[in-house]
Amino acid sequence: MTSRASVKTFLATARTALAAPPSKRQTPLTFVVGNESADLDSLCSAILLAYLRTYAPPHTLHIPLCHIPRDDLSLRPEFTSVLRRAGTSPEDVVTLSELPGPESLSPADTHWLLVDHNALTGQLARLYSAQVESCIDHHADEGKVPRDSPLRVIEKTGSCASLVVEQCRDAWDALSTSSSSSSSADEIRAIDTNLAYLGLGPILIDTSNLQNADKTTKSDTDAAAYLESKLKGGAGSVANASASSESYERRSFHDEIAHLKEDITSLSLRDNLRKDYKEWEGAGVRLGTSSVPQDFAFLAKQAGGEDKLAEAIREWAKEKKLGLMAVLTTSAQDGKFKREVLVWAQSEKAVEAAKTFEKQHSEELGLSPWNDGRLDLDEAARIISDATQFVDIAPYIDTGVDPVSFQPVLLDLKCPCCGYHLDVPARVSPNLYPDASLEPMTVLPCGHMIGSHCMDNWIRSRDAEKEPPNCPVCRFELAYKHCGCLIRTPGYNTLLSRAAQLPLTFVEGGAVDHNCGPCRDRRADWALRTWIEEHLPSDRTASSTDASLTRAQQRRLQACVGDVARSARNWHREHSPRW
Repeated sequence: MTSRASVKTFLATARTALAAPPSKRQTPLTFVVGNESADLDSLCSAILLAYLRTYAPPHTLHIPLCHIPRDDLSLRPEFTSVLRRAGTSPEDVVTLSELPGPESLSPADTHWLLVDHNALTGQLARLYSAQVESCIDHHADEGKVPRDSPLRVIEKTGSCASLVVEQCRDAWDALSTSSSSSSSADEIRAIDTNLAYLGLGPILIDTSNLQNADKTTKSDTDAAAYLESKLKGGAGSVANASASSESYERRSFHDEIAHLKEDITSLSLRDNLRKDYKEWEGAGVRLGTSSVPQDFAFLAKQAGGEDKLAEAIREWAKEKKLGLMAVLTTSAQDGKFKREVLVWAQSEKAVEAAKTFEKQHSEELGLSPWNDGRLDLDEAARIISDATQFVDIAPYIDTGVDPVSFQPVLLDLKCPCCGYHLDVPARVSPNLYPDASLEPMTVLPCGHMIGSHCMDNWIRSRDAEKEPPNCPVCRFELAYKHCGCLIRTPGYNTLLSRAAQLPLTFVEGGAVDHNCGPCRDRRADWALRTWIEEHLPSDRTASSTDASLTRAQQRRLQACVGDVARSARNWHREHSPRW
């Protein structure tokens, strides 16, 4: 690939090579991929580096891969803006959605070059970590890329794109010079202009227009100056190339991209959590981080309240199968830059990790409770006061802790008949109303929770009216179908566990037997006596000469049958519903 093409044509070539049938596909394929958050720096650096390495000797095709599914491109309007200035569009790039599976593209037939990270993460890590050969990155070295790699650059800069420009500057200049023989000067300048925008966009964003002294390095300023020289040489040089020949002014370009990046008002809360998302695994815990360019006050308002924000974060962590979830926010208030962090633990091991993090890094990071700790779910319990069915509180009735989020749960239950508060285990949920009377709780087979006194009065009133007993809420009949006896529902004993006293309700998959226990035993005894009379001759009628069994054998058989019947009744009591 010696003749240079536009960025758009280069991306089309990469997509065609990747989509080729396995029998016709060039191997090994070399991929250039940014980190899993797929921010502007990762996306643009991958395309810029892949282009320059493809057209520089030895002219090996490098496929730039966006580390996100295609649907997630719509969450990055700033990337679309830079692509437009580079003469291409999101429809042209290669994403995870186009990457063939291992059954079609063997990991052994791939080489990987990382930009903006030095350790492969997410779903790619599980397949291709062993194929990582090189990296260009500005983060801390994780020691995953071999030190003898042909290209291993890990230096602190504001933007990874600055390192890409620094590493490829000589090759880029050589391309611009050598290509003039096969392409017109205007075409070369137009291509260089396209590429310059790919580098300038992330550099200006990551260094706050080169004004952030804490982030901006000499590599960033040198790279920006080099790229701007490309724009001065290329702007306006190609007729009708409106995207690449727009007049360039640094602040205007920065402000345009920054506004698109930070304006997340049109995105849903879930979209904001997945837009800049990364994932790692270590010490048996899967960790995910979401970075959001707004503060938690904005997110809470967007969610409709702090409780709903916490629920949305919990659902996102559950969807991604995370043990530990961190939400990192950045914002500016009164001209002052501010960061916030929320750590959400989903397992016992993750809870310990989160507490260790808080203990070890609170002073270093200057951590303090958000909004007087109102979102600190390690301290604030969730109060359940709208539960109408036992299934709503069953997960917490024995422990008082949500088994998924490990958040404390307090139960504030009321009888639907009298409105009195129902008594629940004190070890789980202390009395929230010390001066109020507590009504013993009765749980019905249908799952409704009624005060015991109200239930007794209701049953008596139904009996007086010669009506069958039922649930005062849903009218579920409280009588056994065959024998017609009352289904007795004693009050919930707060000293016992649920398993020791209460079978599954209908909503939980439980059932009611056709007969009550005493009637069931009487029917079993009657069936046993009938069987004995029909199959075992009595002492009065059996002949001592022609009986097939001796009397001693008959007595032993009768005893055995009785034992079997009693065992059957006991098994039935232990394994069938106890309603």
